[in-house]
Amino acid sequence: DVQQHKLTFLNHTLYLNKNSKILLNFNVPKPKIFSAIDVLEQRVSPKDFHGKIVIVGSDIDSKMRYKTYNGISLSSSIIHATVIENLLNGSFFIENPFSKKINIVIAIILSSILYLFIKKDRYFLFMITPIVIFFISLGWLIYAFNRGEYIAIGYLWIPLIVVYILLSLMRNFKEKKKLKNDLS
Repeated sequence: DVQQHKLTFLNHTLYLNKNSKILLNFNVPKPKIFSAIDVLEQRVSPKDFHGKIVIVGSDIDSKMRYKTYNGISLSSSIIHATVIENLLNGSFFIENPFSKKINIVIAIILSSILYLFIKKDRYFLFMITPIVIFFISLGWLIYAFNRGEYIAIGYLWIPLIVVYILLSLMRNFKEKKKLKNDLS
């Protein structure tokens, strides 16, 4: 039952983003895999199945692979097992609805600061600021990721990169114009 960006399933409540979507967390323990022949020939203990959810896949299924957001290629059976594990343990990634807006506001503020550095000829600060921002945003991203939260960091970095390039070009143009005037 999905109501007001919440999914209730088997007495579990999952909070969804504004589009009623949720991101799978593939950083969970991988399920045990047994071949059907091993099960049929009783080479697998019944204890391995007691109280467990069993997903049956095939070799054909394992040949069809799907790439996850972290670059790992998985079969649909493993993806289904991950969905079940995420549902039962509530370990989905949640997108903070404010992260996009916060990142855009921070990008505007930092772009203004970069502009002031160029305007005041503070080139060292202009060069070091993106590096500092990178490490701070990386720390923020890792912290949120470990809490099961997805942050759309592109809303911070894309505007900053564009502004940085434009300001660098503006500075270069200004320097060329100054050099041309000095040589004249």
